Amino acid sequence: MAGPRLSAFAEQILPSGQAYAWNQALMDLGATVCTARNPNHDACPLALQCAGRTMLGEMARAAERKSTYSVSQPFEQTTRYFRGRIVDRLRDLAPGETLTLDELGRTLRADFGDEHLEWVIGLVEGLRRDGLIAVHDLPDGPHASLP
Repeated sequence: MAGPRLSAFAEQILPSGQAYAWNQALMDLGATVCTARNPNHDACPLALQCAGRTMLGEMARAAERKSTYSVSQPFEQTTRYFRGRIVDRLRDLAPGETLTLDELGRTLRADFGDEHLEWVIGLVEGLRRDGLIAVHDLPDGPHASLP
């Protein structure tokens, strides 16, 4: 329902001269009966007209069908985690100071080696593309800093 149909419906149900009281009654209903986490449909005077009741029932059935929730990998092994570690490390730098990609790699992994360099390059390039860090081409290779 939208536009003129919604306006017409609102005019039909809104008691004349009682907009404030009506609004407060709806707020009380939402605070006591129709709560987000535990709606009490048995006590709700609008339960038969409630679109949320149908939707909640469908969501509950879907949740019952889903057997278990599993995490594909721990957060500490995600790209998002490592991007955050890079930004945190660069925040520690003095203005104008930069870090090489090797230095960043050693910040991320104690066992950092040449085989991990492409991985760090990908993380740094993504952060650069998102405008979160700056990459400088210096004689000894790329360096990173905050913009």
